[in-house]
Amino acid sequence: MSRSSLPIDGKETYRKAGIRHAEQSGQPSIHGMTLWDVQTQEGQSLGFYSGMGQGTDGTSTGSGRMVMTTPGLSMEVCGHGLKSGQENNPGKYIHCKHGDVWITADDGDIVLQGKNVRIFADGAAPNGDFTVNANKVANIKSPDIRLQGEKIAINGSNQINLISEGFFELKYSFLTAAASGDMTFGSLSGILASMGLSVPGL
Repeated sequence: MSRSSLPIDGKETYRKAGIRHAEQSGQPSIHGMTLWDVQTQEGQSLGFYSGMGQGTDGTSTGSGRMVMTTPGLSMEVCGHGLKSGQENNPGKYIHCKHGDVWITADDGDIVLQGKNVRIFADGAAPNGDFTVNANKVANIKSPDIRLQGEKIAINGSNQINLISEGFFELKYSFLTAAASGDMTFGSLSGILASMGLSVPGL
């Protein structure tokens, strides 16, 4: 093998084929130079690659990658030996020092199920946002629902229904209520104009 065809670290390549799988090292890939990779006859693979693959600047050696692919189910079962009912006793722990965590299902659902489900967005300002976008219905069902915030805005472009089959209570320090006609053509429109305010959406 010529020196120019050697991998980027100057070492020899390696490949060994078995009956149903093959393992290799030193070959180039979109993930970076192959450090160790095993491939099966059914298209599964597990590999470790140098930190110079697609999307990197080509100079970092401290961001090696691990990539696993399989055409079918990927399943991991853990935690059988842990005691139940204990707090802060993880059976599965994923910690990213830097970078994002992405979970995508192009043609399926994402289900999170547990005794409790907690989501925290604790980034320092200007971060710390929690965003949910739904193309059809956002449904929250619970015997006790609480919303707390310094500012809460509810905007219904078509319809808003507030229905209480029991006690209904509103407490406020100051209330302004008007139909869009009043704000556009009535006396309230003049008050808003004198204050230099406009009616949103009108």
